[in-house]
Amino acid sequence: MAGIKISALPAVASALTTDFFPVVQGGVTSKETLTQVGTLFGFTAGVLGVTHGGTGLSSTTINQILYSSAANTIAGLPTAASSVLITSAGGVPSLNSVLPGGLTTTDPTLAQGIATKNYVDTIATGGGAPVVAASTAPLTVTYSNGSSGIGATLTNAGAFAAFALDGQSPTVGQRVLIKDQASTLQNGVYTVTTVGDGVSVNWVLTRATDYDTPTNINDTGIIPVSAGTVNANTGWINTTLMVTVGATAVTFVQFGVSFPVSIANGGTGATTAAGARSNLSAAILGSNNDITGMSALTSVTTASLITFSGNGGTAFTGNNIFLGSNGLGATVAALWFAPTLNKGYVAWQASDNSGNFQVLFTNASMGQNTTITFPDPGAATATVAYSKTSTFTPVLAFGGASTGITYVTQTGEYTQIGNIVYITVNIALSSKGSSTGTATISGFPIASAGGSFPLAAMANLTQINSFISFDAGTTFPLKYNTANGGINVLADTHFANNTQISVNGFYFTS
Repeated sequence: MAGIKISALPAVASALTTDFFPVVQGGVTSKETLTQVGTLFGFTAGVLGVTHGGTGLSSTTINQILYSSAANTIAGLPTAASSVLITSAGGVPSLNSVLPGGLTTTDPTLAQGIATKNYVDTIATGGGAPVVAASTAPLTVTYSNGSSGIGATLTNAGAFAAFALDGQSPTVGQRVLIKDQASTLQNGVYTVTTVGDGVSVNWVLTRATDYDTPTNINDTGIIPVSAGTVNANTGWINTTLMVTVGATAVTFVQFGVSFPVSIANGGTGATTAAGARSNLSAAILGSNNDITGMSALTSVTTASLITFSGNGGTAFTGNNIFLGSNGLGATVAALWFAPTLNKGYVAWQASDNSGNFQVLFTNASMGQNTTITFPDPGAATATVAYSKTSTFTPVLAFGGASTGITYVTQTGEYTQIGNIVYITVNIALSSKGSSTGTATISGFPIASAGGSFPLAAMANLTQINSFISFDAGTTFPLKYNTANGGINVLADTHFANNTQISVNGFYFTS
């Protein structure tokens, strides 16, 4: 064969197992048949064994599953099917368990059906698949029940508009909860099939395929709402048993509460402690009519102590609320001290020992007191005596100006009882200043309606028989009686640098 190219050799018409060709092995040349050569390289009857990298099989079929049944052995299972589960019996798998419903991308309907991710997520939320928004009021619609609820639709019967719900604009295919229809049989979970527009196309909603039969409606639990101005993060559940879709009412109620929890639902309606205190104070005062009493409150902190028992006449501390006896024979209905005792606004209510009901308001730091006495309801008359006591600073002026006026004494005090104001004024000058004109005293806190009953004493004046005239308003002129029985006004010329004025009297406010 020397000198002959391999490519020049003639082709073999057909390979026979009895054909011979030379084989060099270990330096020895021998002739071998095709069968012998196959055996040498791991082929047995034309099949490559597992130990030589083959399968040991002469043929396979489409979709066949291969497995190792024993060491160095591969076997072939029967043709696999999409709904067949491979199981193992004695170490040898077999195709003998069929999946109910098969392998599918839809949610299972059979008891032993395989679960999809969407189905598992839905169960994990504790109810039905979530919706992007929920209604807050009835929609103006035309309802078509489809085929016993399957394919049922709600079509806009109002003005043309793109579909919107609770501040959201759901798109085609998104799920929404319709829960407020006047005809409650129309309520349910729908998908948006047509968004509509404001020109000529009505929006259309179609009952969701998992909420269009009695079975899947009754099997649906809580329906979570993912978005919305009012209904975001709420859950809703149907409380009626569905018998016939399109005839049986569908009634949704909210499951649990949304946050923050309102006072009406047992919360504070606030997201902060400060807001909670404000809301509870308003409710306790009755502005919301949600909390009518405080009997359930207990002592909470040292800084905000709440007590519900008699104190036996002992002293109160800051922030007390007290119900019971004041230890002095009268009944105290409520007593509230400001955060720092004797500062700020203090109020309490009490009945005196004569059967009258009194309310006393005190600003201890400013020395102001106001008392209102309500008579015994069983008394023959039913007048209310209102009293208020405080101080003020009277200001002397000439011609409306007080330039250079200085005082040794400058005090004023008043008590109002009903529409009568009792006044005490004491002024002692150290200089009458440089202003000129008619003499007046201003600074009175309550306006007079006119009509004066003063008793005035003035010293170091050039006129005797001087008095203050409680005319209408809060600035009153100083006057004197003339020798011929008339009345004139005092002026700066009548005053000295050491003039003293003392006034006692009262006037009417109305």
